[in-house]
Amino acid sequence: MRCEVCNGKMMITDVSTGEIICKDCGVVIAIDYDDRLYSSDHAKPLLLTRHDKGLSTTINALDIDASGNRLDTHTKVMMMRIRRLDSNKNRSSFERSMLQFCQELDKVRHKIGINDKIVEEAISIFKKAKGVRSRRGSTIASSAAACIYLACKNHSVERSIKEIADAFNIKPSMLLKAYSKIIFDLGINPPSTNNSKILYRLGNNLSISGKVLNDALLLLSRLSKSNLFMGKNPIGLAAATLFIASKKNNQHIRLRHISREAQVSDVTLRKFIKLVSSME
Repeated sequence: MRCEVCNGKMMITDVSTGEIICKDCGVVIAIDYDDRLYSSDHAKPLLLTRHDKGLSTTINALDIDASGNRLDTHTKVMMMRIRRLDSNKNRSSFERSMLQFCQELDKVRHKIGINDKIVEEAISIFKKAKGVRSRRGSTIASSAAACIYLACKNHSVERSIKEIADAFNIKPSMLLKAYSKIIFDLGINPPSTNNSKILYRLGNNLSISGKVLNDALLLLSRLSKSNLFMGKNPIGLAAATLFIASKKNNQHIRLRHISREAQVSDVTLRKFIKLVSSME
C-alpha cells in the first residue's frame, strides 16, 4: 500500500479508530473496521432514561437506499414488513410496558420541570412495582404519575399531586390510588413533605416580602409540632399560614390569588385559615 500524496510506504494503524495513516505525511489512507477496538472509553453511554438503555437499533424509516435512490414499490413494501417485524421481535409484555412508561415520562418531564435523576428513580420504582405486580388495576399513565410523585418526594422536589396529575391528564384520585398501592406493595416509607419549601415556593410566586415569609415560616414550624395537622394537606396548611402572616404585616393578598397558586379551593383554604387561627 502506498500513499497517494507523498508516495510513502510506511503506514500506521490506529487501533482505536481503525484508521490507516501514512507515517510520513499523516494522511488517512483507509479505515479498517476489523482492527477497531471497542473499549469502554469509546462505547456509547447507557441511557437509563430509555426503556432499552439506548442499546437497541431501529431500521430507518426513509425509503431510500445507500446511494440515495428511492426504493421501488415492491422493495418499499418488503422493508415496511421487515421494519414492523423488527420492532415487535422478542418484545415481552414487560418491555412493552417499559416502552409506554418511558414515552409517558418524555411527554410530561418538561411540563413539571424534573431532571434525569428523578426520571431514573421513577423508572427504577416502576421496575420494582412491575416485579411484584403492583401495577394491576392501574393504567400506565397513573402508574407513571405515582412513580414520578414518589421520586420527587425522595429527592425533596416539591410537586403537588394536582400538578403531576394535570400533566398526565388524569384525575388526582387515580394518582393517589396508584401511589398508595405502590408504597404498600413495595413496603416503602416515603419521606414527609418539606412544608418550608412549599411555603417559599408559594411566596416567591406571589411576590411576598421576606418579613411575611419569615413570620409564616415561624408559624408553620409551631403548627408542625402539633398532632392536629398530621395527615393534613401540606399545601393548604402552608397557604393558610402565608395568608395569616400577610394579614398581620398589612400586606393584603386576596384569598383567591393564594388558593389559585396553591391549587386548592377557596373553601378548603378558609377551613385551614380557621383551623390555624384557632391554634394561635
